[in-house]
Amino acid sequence: MNNLCPLCRKSHELADCAEDFDTILYKCSEYQCKIHESVFVEASDVDKERRLNAIYNFLYEHPYADKHKTFWRFFYEKTNEAPHEFYKVNVFHLMSNYPYDIEKRTNAILLALNKLYPTMSDSFKIRDLLENKPRLFYPECLNMGREKALKEFVSIYSVLSNLKYIELRVAHKDEPDENEYALTYDGLRKINELQSKTNHSKKIFIAMSFDKSVEYIEFAFKEAILNAGFQPMIIKDKEHNNYIMPEIFYEIENSSAVVMDLTLQNHGAYFEAGYALGLNKQVIACCKEALFKDSAKQPHFDIAQKSIIFWKDEQDLKDKLAKRIKYTVIVE
Repeated sequence: MNNLCPLCRKSHELADCAEDFDTILYKCSEYQCKIHESVFVEASDVDKERRLNAIYNFLYEHPYADKHKTFWRFFYEKTNEAPHEFYKVNVFHLMSNYPYDIEKRTNAILLALNKLYPTMSDSFKIRDLLENKPRLFYPECLNMGREKALKEFVSIYSVLSNLKYIELRVAHKDEPDENEYALTYDGLRKINELQSKTNHSKKIFIAMSFDKSVEYIEFAFKEAILNAGFQPMIIKDKEHNNYIMPEIFYEIENSSAVVMDLTLQNHGAYFEAGYALGLNKQVIACCKEALFKDSAKQPHFDIAQKSIIFWKDEQDLKDKLAKRIKYTVIVE
Protein backbone atom coordinates (compact mmCIF):
# COMPACT_ATOMS: atom_id res chain seq x y z
CA MET A 1 0.00 0.00 0.00
CA ASN A 2 1.42 3.42 -0.95
CA ASN A 3 0.77 6.67 0.84
CA LEU A 4 2.29 10.13 1.09
CA CYS A 5 4.73 10.23 3.99
CA PRO A 6 4.11 13.34 6.12
CA LEU A 7 7.81 13.58 6.96
CA CYS A 8 9.55 13.42 3.58
CA ARG A 9 6.34 14.16 1.59
CA LYS A 10 7.07 11.37 -0.87
CA SER A 11 5.10 8.26 -1.76
CA HIS A 12 6.41 4.98 -0.39
CA GLU A 13 5.19 1.77 1.23
CA LEU A 14 3.67 1.83 4.68
CA ALA A 15 5.51 -0.11 7.35
CA ASP A 16 4.64 -3.69 8.18
CA CYS A 17 2.74 -3.57 11.47
CA ALA A 18 3.61 -7.17 12.37
CA GLU A 19 6.57 -6.38 14.61
CA ASP A 20 7.41 -5.31 18.15
CA PHE A 21 6.73 -1.63 17.45
CA ASP A 22 3.09 -2.26 16.54
CA THR A 23 0.64 0.04 14.77
CA ILE A 24 3.29 1.92 12.80
CA LEU A 25 1.79 4.42 10.41
CA TYR A 26 4.86 5.35 8.40
CA LYS A 27 8.25 3.87 7.63
CA CYS A 28 10.27 6.67 6.07
CA SER A 29 13.16 5.13 4.13
CA GLU A 30 14.59 8.53 3.27
CA TYR A 31 14.99 9.58 6.90
CA GLN A 32 15.48 6.14 8.48
CA CYS A 33 12.60 6.14 10.93
CA LYS A 34 9.29 4.57 11.82
CA ILE A 35 6.46 6.70 13.18
CA HIS A 36 3.92 5.23 15.58
CA GLU A 37 0.26 6.28 15.36
CA SER A 38 0.45 7.79 18.87
CA VAL A 39 2.43 10.72 17.41
CA PHE A 40 -0.78 11.89 15.69
CA VAL A 41 -3.57 10.72 18.02
CA GLU A 42 -5.60 13.59 19.51
CA ALA A 43 -3.24 16.17 17.99
CA SER A 44 -4.40 19.23 16.08
CA ASP A 45 -3.13 19.83 12.55
CA VAL A 46 -0.59 22.35 13.85
CA ASP A 47 0.54 20.01 16.64
CA LYS A 48 1.09 17.25 14.08
CA GLU A 49 3.27 19.55 11.99
CA ARG A 50 5.27 20.61 15.05
CA ARG A 51 5.86 17.02 16.10
CA LEU A 52 7.01 16.11 12.59
CA ASN A 53 9.34 19.11 12.61
CA ALA A 54 10.81 17.94 15.92
CA ILE A 55 11.30 14.42 14.52
CA TYR A 56 12.90 15.72 11.33
CA ASN A 57 15.33 18.02 13.13
CA PHE A 58 16.29 15.20 15.49
CA LEU A 59 16.99 12.97 12.47
CA TYR A 60 19.01 15.71 10.81
CA GLU A 61 21.41 15.64 13.78
CA HIS A 62 21.18 11.85 14.40
CA PRO A 63 20.57 10.08 11.05
CA TYR A 64 20.77 6.55 12.50
CA ALA A 65 20.31 5.02 15.92
CA ASP A 66 23.66 3.20 15.73
CA LYS A 67 26.51 2.22 13.40
CA HIS A 68 24.36 -0.63 12.08
CA LYS A 69 21.94 1.96 10.68
CA THR A 70 19.06 0.88 12.90
CA PHE A 71 15.85 2.81 12.18
CA TRP A 72 14.66 5.17 14.89
CA ARG A 73 11.15 4.50 16.25
CA PHE A 74 9.15 7.57 17.26
CA PHE A 75 6.12 7.48 19.56
CA TYR A 76 4.27 9.97 21.77
CA GLU A 77 3.45 9.39 25.42
CA LYS A 78 3.09 11.86 28.28
CA THR A 79 5.40 10.12 30.71
CA ASN A 80 8.44 10.94 32.83
CA GLU A 81 10.14 7.67 31.96
CA ALA A 82 12.77 7.44 29.23
CA PRO A 83 12.15 4.61 26.70
CA HIS A 84 13.92 1.38 27.62
CA GLU A 85 15.11 0.60 24.08
CA PHE A 86 17.89 2.87 22.82
CA TYR A 87 16.31 3.26 19.36
CA LYS A 88 12.91 4.49 20.59
CA VAL A 89 12.29 8.22 21.01
CA ASN A 90 9.38 9.80 22.87
CA VAL A 91 8.32 12.87 20.88
CA PHE A 92 6.77 14.25 24.09
CA HIS A 93 10.34 14.73 25.37
CA LEU A 94 11.51 16.28 22.08
CA MET A 95 8.79 18.93 22.27
CA SER A 96 10.22 20.41 25.48
CA ASN A 97 12.89 22.09 23.35
CA TYR A 98 10.66 23.15 20.44
CA PRO A 99 11.08 26.79 19.20
CA TYR A 100 7.49 27.91 19.80
CA ASP A 101 8.17 31.64 20.08
CA ILE A 102 8.99 33.77 17.03
CA GLU A 103 12.53 34.73 18.12
CA LYS A 104 13.67 31.15 18.68
CA ARG A 105 12.03 30.05 15.45
CA THR A 106 13.70 32.88 13.51
CA ASN A 107 17.08 31.91 14.97
CA ALA A 108 16.52 28.28 14.01
CA ILE A 109 15.57 29.29 10.46
CA LEU A 110 18.71 31.44 10.12
CA LEU A 111 20.92 28.55 11.21
CA ALA A 112 19.09 26.27 8.76
CA LEU A 113 19.73 28.73 5.91
CA ASN A 114 23.39 28.74 6.83
CA LYS A 115 23.50 24.93 6.66
CA LEU A 116 21.96 24.86 3.18
CA TYR A 117 23.60 27.99 1.77
CA PRO A 118 26.92 28.47 3.61
CA THR A 119 28.76 30.88 1.30
CA MET A 120 28.19 34.61 0.74
CA SER A 121 27.67 34.02 -2.99
CA ASP A 122 24.72 31.64 -2.46
CA SER A 123 21.23 32.80 -3.37
CA PHE A 124 17.95 30.97 -2.75
CA LYS A 125 14.28 31.10 -3.62
CA ILE A 126 11.07 30.61 -1.69
CA ARG A 127 10.56 27.47 -3.75
CA ASP A 128 13.98 26.23 -2.54
CA LEU A 129 12.76 26.17 1.04
CA LEU A 130 9.65 24.23 0.10
CA GLU A 131 11.57 21.61 -1.88
CA ASN A 132 14.93 21.39 -0.07
CA LYS A 133 14.65 20.06 3.50
CA PRO A 134 11.65 22.27 4.39
CA ARG A 135 11.22 20.94 7.94
CA LEU A 136 14.54 22.51 8.95
CA PHE A 137 12.51 25.75 8.94
CA TYR A 138 9.83 24.51 11.38
CA PRO A 139 6.83 25.02 9.04
CA GLU A 140 3.35 24.54 10.49
CA CYS A 141 1.33 24.28 7.25
CA LEU A 142 3.49 21.92 5.18
CA ASN A 143 0.88 19.17 4.82
CA MET A 144 -2.09 21.56 4.50
CA GLY A 145 -1.86 22.12 0.74
CA ARG A 146 0.81 23.77 -1.41
CA GLU A 147 -0.94 27.16 -1.51
CA LYS A 148 -1.09 27.44 2.27
CA ALA A 149 2.47 26.13 2.65
CA LEU A 150 3.71 28.64 0.07
CA LYS A 151 2.05 31.52 1.93
CA GLU A 152 3.77 30.40 5.12
CA PHE A 153 7.20 30.37 3.49
CA VAL A 154 6.52 33.80 1.94
CA SER A 155 5.78 34.99 5.49
CA ILE A 156 9.06 33.49 6.71
CA TYR A 157 10.93 35.44 4.03
CA SER A 158 9.01 38.59 4.98
CA VAL A 159 10.04 38.29 8.65
CA LEU A 160 13.70 37.69 7.73
CA SER A 161 13.61 40.60 5.28
CA ASN A 162 12.04 42.98 7.83
CA LEU A 163 14.82 42.06 10.26
CA LYS A 164 17.31 42.80 7.45
CA TYR A 165 18.72 39.27 7.66
CA ILE A 166 18.05 38.59 3.96
CA GLU A 167 17.73 40.81 0.89
CA LEU A 168 16.12 40.50 -2.52
CA ARG A 169 18.67 39.99 -5.30
CA VAL A 170 16.55 39.09 -8.33
CA ALA A 171 12.80 39.86 -8.52
CA HIS A 172 10.25 37.94 -10.62
CA LYS A 173 7.09 40.03 -10.56
CA ASP A 174 4.80 37.37 -12.04
CA GLU A 175 6.24 34.45 -10.04
CA PRO A 176 7.22 35.66 -6.55
CA ASP A 177 8.27 32.17 -5.45
CA GLU A 178 11.06 32.48 -8.06
CA ASN A 179 12.47 35.63 -6.40
CA GLU A 180 16.13 35.16 -5.45
CA TYR A 181 17.35 36.17 -2.00
CA ALA A 182 20.66 36.17 -0.15
CA LEU A 183 21.87 36.58 3.41
CA THR A 184 22.86 40.14 4.32
CA TYR A 185 25.77 41.30 6.44
CA ASP A 186 23.38 41.59 9.41
CA GLY A 187 22.14 38.07 8.73
CA LEU A 188 25.65 36.61 8.61
CA ARG A 189 26.61 38.52 11.75
CA LYS A 190 23.54 37.15 13.56
CA ILE A 191 24.45 33.61 12.44
CA ASN A 192 28.00 34.07 13.78
CA GLU A 193 26.53 35.29 17.07
CA LEU A 194 24.23 32.26 17.31
CA GLN A 195 27.03 29.84 16.41
CA SER A 196 29.33 31.43 18.97
CA LYS A 197 26.60 31.03 21.57
CA THR A 198 26.18 27.40 20.50
CA ASN A 199 29.87 26.67 20.95
CA HIS A 200 29.88 28.44 24.31
CA SER A 201 26.83 26.56 25.55
CA LYS A 202 28.13 23.02 25.16
CA LYS A 203 28.32 22.97 28.95
CA ILE A 204 25.74 21.40 31.26
CA PHE A 205 25.62 22.63 34.84
CA ILE A 206 25.27 20.06 37.64
CA ALA A 207 23.09 21.09 40.60
CA MET A 208 23.49 18.72 43.56
CA SER A 209 24.74 18.26 47.09
CA PHE A 210 28.50 17.95 47.61
CA ASP A 211 28.00 15.34 50.34
CA LYS A 212 30.37 12.39 49.99
CA SER A 213 27.43 9.98 50.13
CA VAL A 214 26.27 11.06 46.68
CA GLU A 215 29.68 11.46 45.06
CA TYR A 216 28.96 8.38 42.92
CA ILE A 217 25.99 10.26 41.41
CA GLU A 218 28.27 13.18 40.49
CA PHE A 219 30.60 10.78 38.66
CA ALA A 220 27.64 9.18 36.85
CA PHE A 221 26.34 12.64 35.85
CA LYS A 222 29.73 13.64 34.45
CA GLU A 223 30.12 10.44 32.42
CA ALA A 224 26.58 10.68 31.00
CA ILE A 225 27.05 14.35 30.04
CA LEU A 226 30.34 13.56 28.29
CA ASN A 227 28.76 10.59 26.50
CA ALA A 228 26.02 12.92 25.22
CA GLY A 229 28.62 15.24 23.68
CA PHE A 230 28.57 18.01 26.32
CA GLN A 231 30.96 19.28 29.00
CA PRO A 232 29.94 18.86 32.66
CA MET A 233 30.25 21.89 34.95
CA ILE A 234 29.98 21.59 38.73
CA ILE A 235 30.87 24.71 40.67
CA LYS A 236 33.15 22.97 43.20
CA ASP A 237 35.51 22.06 40.34
CA LYS A 238 35.96 25.68 39.24
CA GLU A 239 39.00 27.68 40.41
CA HIS A 240 38.11 31.31 41.19
CA ASN A 241 38.65 34.10 43.75
CA ASN A 242 35.12 35.52 43.64
CA TYR A 243 31.99 35.14 45.74
CA ILE A 244 30.31 31.82 44.96
CA MET A 245 26.85 33.00 43.86
CA PRO A 246 27.97 35.25 40.96
CA GLU A 247 30.05 32.33 39.69
CA ILE A 248 27.06 29.98 39.89
CA PHE A 249 24.87 32.51 38.06
CA TYR A 250 27.52 32.98 35.38
CA GLU A 251 27.94 29.25 34.77
CA ILE A 252 24.19 28.57 34.62
CA GLU A 253 23.70 31.50 32.22
CA ASN A 254 26.41 30.08 29.96
CA SER A 255 25.24 26.47 30.05
CA SER A 256 22.67 24.92 27.75
CA ALA A 257 20.97 22.94 30.54
CA VAL A 258 21.05 22.00 34.20
CA VAL A 259 21.08 18.44 35.53
CA MET A 260 19.63 18.28 39.03
CA ASP A 261 19.96 15.50 41.62
CA LEU A 262 16.99 14.93 43.94
CA THR A 263 18.49 12.12 46.01
CA LEU A 264 19.38 14.54 48.80
CA GLN A 265 16.98 17.43 49.39
CA ASN A 266 19.57 20.13 48.75
CA HIS A 267 18.23 23.69 48.93
CA GLY A 268 21.06 25.00 46.77
CA ALA A 269 20.20 22.57 43.97
CA TYR A 270 16.55 23.66 44.08
CA PHE A 271 17.62 27.32 43.93
CA GLU A 272 19.96 26.69 40.97
CA ALA A 273 17.25 24.76 39.10
CA GLY A 274 14.78 27.59 39.71
CA TYR A 275 17.26 30.17 38.44
CA ALA A 276 17.83 28.07 35.29
CA LEU A 277 14.08 27.74 34.66
CA GLY A 278 13.77 31.51 34.99
CA LEU A 279 16.27 31.79 32.12
CA ASN A 280 14.26 29.29 30.03
CA LYS A 281 17.03 26.68 30.38
CA GLN A 282 16.34 22.97 30.22
CA VAL A 283 16.35 21.36 33.69
CA ILE A 284 16.70 17.59 33.82
CA ALA A 285 15.78 16.23 37.25
CA CYS A 286 17.05 12.81 38.34
CA CYS A 287 15.97 10.76 41.33
CA LYS A 288 16.72 7.28 42.62
CA GLU A 289 13.59 5.22 42.04
CA ALA A 290 13.53 3.67 45.52
CA LEU A 291 13.75 7.09 47.17
CA PHE A 292 10.91 8.54 45.12
CA LYS A 293 8.64 5.69 46.24
CA ASP A 294 9.43 6.48 49.91
CA SER A 295 6.80 9.04 50.99
CA ALA A 296 9.08 10.27 53.82
CA LYS A 297 11.92 11.11 51.42
CA GLN A 298 10.08 12.14 48.26
CA PRO A 299 11.19 15.38 46.52
CA HIS A 300 9.18 18.53 47.10
CA PHE A 301 5.72 18.50 45.51
CA ASP A 302 6.54 21.34 43.06
CA ILE A 303 9.49 19.58 41.45
CA ALA A 304 7.77 16.18 41.66
CA GLN A 305 5.35 17.38 38.97
CA LYS A 306 8.20 17.77 36.48
CA SER A 307 9.40 15.05 34.12
CA ILE A 308 11.95 13.13 36.21
CA ILE A 309 14.47 10.44 35.29
CA PHE A 310 13.99 7.59 37.75
CA TRP A 311 17.00 5.28 37.99
CA LYS A 312 17.76 1.96 39.68
CA ASP A 313 21.57 1.90 39.64
CA GLU A 314 24.51 3.94 38.33
CA GLN A 315 24.52 2.36 34.88
CA ASP A 316 20.79 2.90 34.55
CA LEU A 317 21.30 6.57 35.50
CA LYS A 318 24.12 7.05 32.97
CA ASP A 319 22.16 5.42 30.14
CA LYS A 320 18.92 7.31 30.79
CA LEU A 321 20.55 10.70 31.38
CA ALA A 322 22.74 10.52 28.26
CA LYS A 323 19.67 9.58 26.21
CA ARG A 324 17.53 12.39 27.67
CA ILE A 325 20.26 14.97 26.98
CA LYS A 326 20.60 13.81 23.36
CA TYR A 327 16.85 14.00 22.85
CA THR A 328 16.06 17.30 24.55
CA VAL A 329 19.13 19.51 24.85
CA ILE A 330 19.53 20.99 21.39
CA VAL A 331 21.75 24.02 21.19
CA GLU A 332 20.62 26.64 18.68
